[in-house]
Amino acid sequence: MRGYLRQDLTFSVRTLIKHLGFTITAVLTLALGIGATTAMFSVVYAVFEPMPYPKPNQLVMVWSKIQGERNSVSPGDYLEWKRRNTSFQDMNAWTQRSMGWVSENRTPFLAAATQGMVEAIAKDRDRQDKAKEKAAS
Repeated sequence: MRGYLRQDLTFSVRTLIKHLGFTITAVLTLALGIGATTAMFSVVYAVFEPMPYPKPNQLVMVWSKIQGERNSVSPGDYLEWKRRNTSFQDMNAWTQRSMGWVSENRTPFLAAATQGMVEAIAKDRDRQDKAKEKAAS
């Protein structure tokens, strides 16, 4: 049995070397197909993976618009929107700004979030930690 397998593999390798054009075309086609499939499923996974929050289909992100461009919301506008809110269960905000200088190949940034946003992130982190503990045990 092993003799036949070795004979078949030897014949296959000799044939692939003999027909180098076919071999290169086949390898490139396989590489392109595998790469395209990986890219496609990576995008599908990123887009359709449920967000790590309860009822993620109810999350909404809003911006202010100035001259047709999305802009971050000023703290005053956020507080006013939160005060007048009748459509949403709750409203939270976060922001981050680049510090403008690079240190050790990283650009530091300053981030700020409202209490509700911090709580949502903490709940998500707790959920992730519990999942890791469960997987480890």
